[in-house]
Amino acid sequence: MVEFDLLIDPELAILMLRRNTRNRQISRSSVLAHTKEMLSDSFETLADGIAFDTHGILIDGQQRLLAIIEAKKSATLRVAFGLDPNARIAVDVRSRVSDGELLEIAGLSHGDMRASVARMYRVHVNGVGGHASGKEIEGVARELQVELDALANYYPALSRLGIRAPLLCALALGLRKAPVETASFIDRLINRQRSGANDPVTKFEDLAEPVKGRRRDDLLLSGLRCIRAALSGETIERVRAAADEVRHFLPDAKAALSAA
Repeated sequence: MVEFDLLIDPELAILMLRRNTRNRQISRSSVLAHTKEMLSDSFETLADGIAFDTHGILIDGQQRLLAIIEAKKSATLRVAFGLDPNARIAVDVRSRVSDGELLEIAGLSHGDMRASVARMYRVHVNGVGGHASGKEIEGVARELQVELDALANYYPALSRLGIRAPLLCALALGLRKAPVETASFIDRLINRQRSGANDPVTKFEDLAEPVKGRRRDDLLLSGLRCIRAALSGETIERVRAAADEVRHFLPDAKAALSAA
C-alpha cells in the first residue's frame, strides 16, 4: 500500500469518482456536513481520507470528494492506493459507528448519553441546526464534560426512571448554573423523595412518561421549569413560563466560562 497527502481540486475529484463502482449509498447529510466544513475553512486533512483498492476502485471517500465538487474548493486529503478489496467491508462497518461509540473511544463513559445531550445542547442552546459531524458532537460533549461527568454517575438510575435526552439536557443545564442544588434535585429524583403532586421533582418524573405528540424542545423547557422551581423553592405554578427558559440557565455559566 502507498499513501500520501494530496491536494484535490474539483476536477481531480470528478476523475476519482469515476472509479466509484462498488461503494455504499451516498449519505447526503454527510456530504452537506463536509461541504459546510470546507466552505467555513474548518475542513482538516484526515487520516482516513480517500482509498483505492488494488484494482484501482474507490472504496472510501466518495462523500468527501462530492463535498469538494459541491464546495468548488480544493482540499488536502490523505490518499491511499493498493488496499485489499475486502477492506471496503471494514470501511462500511466503520461508517456505522455511532457518535456515542466515538465518544467512548475518546475515553468518555456513557457515550450514548453524552452524544444525546450534546445534540440537544447544540440545537437548543448553541442554536446550531442541521447535521452534526462526530467532531462537532465531541466538541460540545467536551464543553459540557464537567456536567456530563457528574450526570454519568447518576445515569444508570436515571435510565431506570426513563429519563430521556431532553430531560438529561435540562439536568446538565441545571448542573451548569447550580451544581450543588441540582445534584440535590437529582438525588431526590432517584431516591424517590417527593412532597406531593406539585413537587417539582414529582413533575419532572412525570415528564418521563411517554406522551404522543410531545415535542423534544417542549420537554426540555418543561424540565428546565421543574429544575428552576426546585432551585427557587417554588411550585411549578409559581414559576413564570418563559419562552426563553433556556437563557435563565446560561448567563452565570457563560460568565464563569469567560472569566476562566
